Amino acid sequence: MEPAVFDDLERTLKSKGSAAAIDLLCDALRERKDYSSLFYALLLKKRFELGVSPVPTGPAQELPEAVHEPYEEAIRQAGRLVGGLFLDRWAAFR
Repeated sequence: MEPAVFDDLERTLKSKGSAAAIDLLCDALRERKDYSSLFYALLLKKRFELGVSPVPTGPAQELPEAVHEPYEEAIRQAGRLVGGLFLDRWAAFR
């Protein structure tokens, strides 16, 4: 990503908070068609929303039991979204 994106993320984090910065990150990755990174950013977003460390430091099974199902659902949703974006991009080149 360009340095300007990092500057925008830093400004957003300081002025609007973490949730807004994560949304901006996801939007920037989607706009740049960086779908692999978008997948992980969407998981970071869900982990933040669930109140666990946004950065995985171990297996998902180590997360509190109460967040297993919503996190697993977020993984499925992120996979569907990103998979669809990859397929759309592939179809556009055909």
